[in-house]
Amino acid sequence: MHAENRSPSVFLPSTASELLELRRKMPRATLWAGGTGLMSRYYPYPYPLSRDIISLCNVPELSRISRTERYLDIGAAARLDQVLTVGHHILPPLLAKALREVGPSPITGRATIGGNLCIPDLRLNLAGALSLFSVQVELRGDPSLRTQSRQISLNKLYRKEGGLALKETEVLTRIRIAFEQGDFQQFHHIGFPYRHPDEAVIFCVFVNHGESSISDFRFSLTFPSIGIFRDKEIESLVISTSLPLKSWEIQGASMVLKKTLQSYSSRILPIQHAREVQAFERSLTQLNTRSVSR
Repeated sequence: MHAENRSPSVFLPSTASELLELRRKMPRATLWAGGTGLMSRYYPYPYPLSRDIISLCNVPELSRISRTERYLDIGAAARLDQVLTVGHHILPPLLAKALREVGPSPITGRATIGGNLCIPDLRLNLAGALSLFSVQVELRGDPSLRTQSRQISLNKLYRKEGGLALKETEVLTRIRIAFEQGDFQQFHHIGFPYRHPDEAVIFCVFVNHGESSISDFRFSLTFPSIGIFRDKEIESLVISTSLPLKSWEIQGASMVLKKTLQSYSSRILPIQHAREVQAFERSLTQLNTRSVSR
């Protein structure tokens, strides 16, 4: 009945050079790492595009994890459980929680860090958590560059209007995370980001503080089908206050957040507005409790 729809071909490069050459020849092919994201999506049959598959599983370079005194370098095809094992004592707690909450062990045992970051139409746990840290990603395969590789900040991997800021032949090959210590960190996903992205919110916060002052405050709100929201003005507003925060200061920061989000995207649903405000206010209240109990 659908004789014109051939089965996709699967290519198994064993080196990064082979991978990049295949990507150059077949820029529309699907890159396959763990496959957890791809296998969970619904695609009607017959699929309108005949998508060949380039597997990343046999490229050793993409699965390597190494560390120095300052950085953790992770190959894009490294599994999430590998990252958790290697980084058990050095990962920021909110990032470790973001990795664990991707799913149960059958998922984290197959899902990869690059796959989680590069779903074209969704921003999930790792993108929101990593947006708070100094993270560089390596992209390879740009034919206009002599070295065919470039390093960019993770936040520049995503376009403001959505989607990935990757060139057609590029592949994300490596992620570098700088080590940082924080006094107060939280990661929460509210709702079901993968199954119901239009209703879910992912909230992350990273704080450094003394007995009565906040020296560093960062937070992100991820709306899975829209993007990642960060606001330096709100972060500076919280940093300028003393601990413990007064109730009116928490409410004031929350009101600024509400107004800013209204201009950020008209696609944010009321349930998401309610969830993000609740998460933001709760985190500041818990920061108060933490600072008093130190």
